[in-house]
Amino acid sequence: MTAEAERLYRDPANGWFGGVCAGMAEYFTVSVEMVRVCWVMGAFVLTPPLAFLIYLGFTMSLPKRNAPPHADLHDVAMRLRAFEQRVARLEAAVLSEEFKLRRDFSRMQ
Repeated sequence: MTAEAERLYRDPANGWFGGVCAGMAEYFTVSVEMVRVCWVMGAFVLTPPLAFLIYLGFTMSLPKRNAPPHADLHDVAMRLRAFEQRVARLEAAVLSEEFKLRRDFSRMQ
């Protein structure tokens, strides 16, 4: 068990509504679907409003799980790739003959 999994938290990145079930699944090392089914069954036993209030309490009181570092690196890589594509399009436009011709016409005016 990782150090982060030794603490109960909520995982909004892998969850549906607040990430409570995803955090509990990680903590108890079970599937998220199993935790969700238990919540639904608990809602029928406890009455839905009470189950909703308990879920809301967990959502407000449990800390968020920190995002994994590779997610940040993936985001940076995608942004860098998009920036490179924009620079390549700009470079192609500036070096084109049409750009040079328009620049010469604008200087003549």
